[in-house]
Amino acid sequence: MSMLNLDKCYQILDVSGDSTPKEIKQAYRKLSLKYHPDRNQEFHDGRKFKELSEAYQFLKYNRKKTFKKQERTAEKGHSDFWKYQ
Repeated sequence: MSMLNLDKCYQILDVSGDSTPKEIKQAYRKLSLKYHPDRNQEFHDGRKFKELSEAYQFLKYNRKKTFKKQERTAEKGHSDFWKYQ
């Protein structure tokens, strides 16, 4: 994976730093359809699609890592789950 950081990933996916996981996922899906090499011959090399995928995976991994570090109760975990669904 290239040298990614949170700010760059948000920029690649064109979302703000306070976006919810649901908003990030929607942005990724929209852009991945646009830049997928099988759907758009202009981007046949797949470079942009790969960049989008790496950024999304980085944000997803970072969120999981941050979530694991937080001390949560069962109630907090339940409310967090439904907040992002």
